[in-house]
Amino acid sequence: MRSFSLTIPRILLRKFPCAVILFVAAFYTNAYASGSSFTLAVVPDTQNYIDFRRQTSEGFKFDSSDLFIEQMQYLAERGADNGGDIAFVAAVGDVWQHQTQTIDIQHRLRGMGVEPNPILARNAKRSAEVQSFELPTAIEGYRIISEAGIPFGVAPGNHDYDAAWSVSGFPPNRKKRFSELDKTVGDFGILHVGGLDNFRSVFGENTSFFKNKSWYVASYKGGA
Repeated sequence: MRSFSLTIPRILLRKFPCAVILFVAAFYTNAYASGSSFTLAVVPDTQNYIDFRRQTSEGFKFDSSDLFIEQMQYLAERGADNGGDIAFVAAVGDVWQHQTQTIDIQHRLRGMGVEPNPILARNAKRSAEVQSFELPTAIEGYRIISEAGIPFGVAPGNHDYDAAWSVSGFPPNRKKRFSELDKTVGDFGILHVGGLDNFRSVFGENTSFFKNKSWYVASYKGGA
């Protein structure tokens, strides 16, 4: 009898145990049935690589996006179609850095208000830079593994939402500065995120990444 082993990050097991079990079970069954081994590659948060502020055009010492592209090329070169053993790439979110809105229209229509938050204000919404650099860079990187024939999936992280804000009635600690090291979760007030139009524009079910792909089974809310 063949045996297989697969290491799953603890945070995924804690937050999404059922999803992880079903996900792994599908690959485990396929590998067991075919009598071959495989590698499941997991891509952690890449937002600092893709952050438009961490590029030479913004005065940064080097283009951090180059590290992201090199990471995708490394995976592509080791895909099954290129003679490697990577059968699937799972990205855990926080692909890019910035939101483009203070609050999304759906939550505003529901009557949710926004508390001024100096901590979030320092990381101001930069819609133009997100649309012109961060989203296109994400597309460029994932196109590399897509064209290498590697199936992949991306889950949205809090940075990938269109908006992030402190909920009205639960103010942040306005005496704290962003640079202070003793910040606590409570200093941010109650944070909320909303809107996934940016995410769906890159990883939606009808994008070239997934549309008409035989391995793409289903999606939730158009790919979100």
